[in-house]
Amino acid sequence: MKTDVQKLYDDRFSPEEKAAKDGIWQELCRYVKPHLPQVTEGKIVDVACGYCNFINFIETPMRKYAVDLNEDAKSYAHPDVTVFVDSVLNM
Repeated sequence: MKTDVQKLYDDRFSPEEKAAKDGIWQELCRYVKPHLPQVTEGKIVDVACGYCNFINFIETPMRKYAVDLNEDAKSYAHPDVTVFVDSVLNM
């Protein structure tokens, strides 16, 4: 049985809108990348990651983490992203 949070995410955007958001996030991440610290190690965290758009598209050698209340966030994350399903208040 799906939780209320999962239902919210299922109904929030159509497949076409999700695809359009991917394009927007790719451009935003391309813009943000030059402003990230130029490090070869470290961590980057996407809090309230939703569909994992930011953390999936940001190119960095840092370890990637995502946090969200929605269990389905794991299915949206790319393989190089570690997902925690919890409130950040519990971390």
